[in-house]
Amino acid sequence: MSLPALKTNKGVYFLALYLISFGVGGHKPSLEPFGVDQFDEEDKIEMLQKNSFFNQWYFWLSTGIVLALTVVAYVQENISWGLGFGIVTVAMVVSTILFLYGTPFYRLKLPGGSPVTDIAQVVVGAVRKRNIRMPSDTSLLYENAVELIKSGRRLLAHTDNFQ
Repeated sequence: MSLPALKTNKGVYFLALYLISFGVGGHKPSLEPFGVDQFDEEDKIEMLQKNSFFNQWYFWLSTGIVLALTVVAYVQENISWGLGFGIVTVAMVVSTILFLYGTPFYRLKLPGGSPVTDIAQVVVGAVRKRNIRMPSDTSLLYENAVELIKSGRRLLAHTDNFQ
């Protein structure tokens, strides 16, 4: 026989779900760019390592998901919920320790201006140039990549969409 959930129980439950969503929304989009920032764009060896980073990133991300959905779920259903949560807790503690241990070795890039300014520049530029015809020589559309990289700015990937 199960008891009906109290309003307080529901409130705590949904608060926990919202906090998890907020946390994932805050850190997940920043993990890959942070990882990529650890590689020097002017070093050829590190550029190869940067390419390998994405392969390893997605491999270990997928491996973690598979383990969570198979091993941990099996342990929780057939052995003990406590042991299942213990496995996840130990994994989080180990990953936090590894992250904190590596902190002194990270390359930190200081923010260069407001991202809102960059977005506004793109929107204003697109509105102003909406009636301009494309040049026959598309190499004229590129800026000097070396100067942008040295100044700490990034290039946007070229696309033939939205001409």
